[in-house]
Amino acid sequence: MKSSIILLAIARAEDLTSASDKSCADSSRGADGTTLLQASLRTRSLQSSAAATETQSTSDNSYLTVVSWPAHAWNEWDSVAKGPIGKCMSPDETTDEDGSGFLFASCCTSDGAGMSRNCGDAGPKTFAQAEAICIAQGGQLCTAEEAAVDLATASKGCQVDGPHRASGADMNRLWTETRCEQCYGTHEAEDATIIGGAVEHANVNSAGHAGFTGRSFVDYINPDGDYIEWYMSSCDEGPATASFRYALASNNRPLQVLVNGQEVDSGLLDFGRTASWSTWADVSVSVSLNAGSNVIRLVASGRSGANMDSLTLARVVPVATTTQCSFSGPLVVDGSWSYANEPITVECSAQQHWNAFHLKPTTVDWYYQVVTPNPEDFIRFSMQIGLEPTYRIDYSDDGSSWAIAAQAGTHKNVEWSSVGAHRYWRCMITSGSANMNWYRELEFHTE
Repeated sequence: MKSSIILLAIARAEDLTSASDKSCADSSRGADGTTLLQASLRTRSLQSSAAATETQSTSDNSYLTVVSWPAHAWNEWDSVAKGPIGKCMSPDETTDEDGSGFLFASCCTSDGAGMSRNCGDAGPKTFAQAEAICIAQGGQLCTAEEAAVDLATASKGCQVDGPHRASGADMNRLWTETRCEQCYGTHEAEDATIIGGAVEHANVNSAGHAGFTGRSFVDYINPDGDYIEWYMSSCDEGPATASFRYALASNNRPLQVLVNGQEVDSGLLDFGRTASWSTWADVSVSVSLNAGSNVIRLVASGRSGANMDSLTLARVVPVATTTQCSFSGPLVVDGSWSYANEPITVECSAQQHWNAFHLKPTTVDWYYQVVTPNPEDFIRFSMQIGLEPTYRIDYSDDGSSWAIAAQAGTHKNVEWSSVGAHRYWRCMITSGSANMNWYRELEFHTE
């Protein structure tokens, strides 16, 4: 079986849903009254050097590959079960480094039509080899939009599809000419993969839609099935904020947000009215990214979406936190005495003095404890004291179940073999006398 490409669709305006539920009824109407639906196809004329300059700051040296999947024979791609259909690859790869999938060519003519061609050696190809195959036959690599969607009645090409029952990195993929974007920053909607009836807005000189960034924006057309999909590489694992810039002259049009095929916790994301099609606003949602490549999809769900201008991804920098310190036993805090036998949490400081001049009752625990923001692998404890007590070092992951790292210490500086990283650590006094002095500068060390 072969892979196919998406064709330029032309639909009569009267075939569309009422203009009141569309982003803009006059968005790209021709002289004959028809509305051109570019249907996920970014035309070659829009891929000018100027457009390349606009996105140069966020592009990297990898290219988007899409799974070779003949949807007309195997039904629609299931991204939840099989993973994202697209993946960013380094141009010198011939296989998916994370699995057993091979990389092949997918060639199109200059107007986006798929080519049935003589490929010669049908083995896996680098990006340059795949590109050369297409150029030699008067064509070029397909865009991601052309290669990802199968609307034709028959496949075209010579690559190996599937395999049908495989998933993820074990699927064979097709090189495309679409560059991947670096992870963080602003990504224009018109440069993303546009699927279904959604289109890149054609009338960019319309005063009623002024204020967009980039060369245009994307119109959602259908109440279901339309989506915009951004592919990013070089991401850091962890939390990020995804902000969508949009305009909407009608009431709220919620959209589904999928990250790597998984719906974000908030479910449908509200896109409220912005007063007019030329009034732009931002709506944000917290997302969790994988290390490396990520896919963010914005899907129409029950209503046509707003006019979508861009996606901006920003790292979430963890709020700096300090290690918490607590004491159980007689404590001097800023010159004030405390004799509480329950733990007292204070600011960690070398100025804190833990007074153990009094005899420790045998039935009461006295200890100095730290709780770190992240697990730490401490291997040494030190303190400045007068007479030395007898103590042990305990550790815990939850603050309730404790294990022993070092036992029966009687020195100002005690070391132990690593017991791994944990958040809770304490110096537990196991015996005491009326002659014990003040303890100060109590410190846990990682080296």
